Amino acid sequence: MPLIRRRSISTNHGALYVAAPGGGGGATFDSGNTGSQLTLSNGNRTATGSGSGWSIAMSTTSKTTGKYYVEFEWTTGGQTSVETFGIGNNNQNINSFPSAAGDCAVVRGTQANPLSSGKFTVTGANLPTHSAVQGGTTAFAVDFDAGKGWMAYDNTFGGDPAAGTNPFITWTADASAIFFMYACSSSNAATCRATSGQQTYSPPSGFSAWG
Repeated sequence: MPLIRRRSISTNHGALYVAAPGGGGGATFDSGNTGSQLTLSNGNRTATGSGSGWSIAMSTTSKTTGKYYVEFEWTTGGQTSVETFGIGNNNQNINSFPSAAGDCAVVRGTQANPLSSGKFTVTGANLPTHSAVQGGTTAFAVDFDAGKGWMAYDNTFGGDPAAGTNPFITWTADASAIFFMYACSSSNAATCRATSGQQTYSPPSGFSAWG
């Protein structure tokens, strides 16, 4: 019997598209939901900016319930305010700055100016301090049932995901699909690591790799 892979259908500003089918490597950035100033490579796990304007790359899969963990590697570049990492609904303007439209919560590379829009709220005081360098890891642990998210740099969280305290991101949990996302306006690059085999660190207690 032939293997049939289910392909999800998402919306992007009202236009239907079929998300690029994934292989056995877990979630990647979605070539059908990535802005024109980002180029995907490495099996669509790495997004590289052109340096000519902001674009957003959304993930191929989303979550509505459960507790999940995802990492981003600073593949090229270091601490900078011209790239962001975070989560959001599939209502972004992918050829613009994060939070320009839709619902999202992101941290900029410098963490000096975390951003949110729509239903999400961010608390900058609950971010870890760091000096990001090439090869470093920015990660998110997200409790979709509680409407809470925590950010870590090199496995140091600002808050305690296992205990559910001091989250960086909060929202009123609902049934809407939430994706991980990366945005950049420079020529830097980031690589998403969604599966346990790809990830550098173990998820916090009670959380699982995004997959």
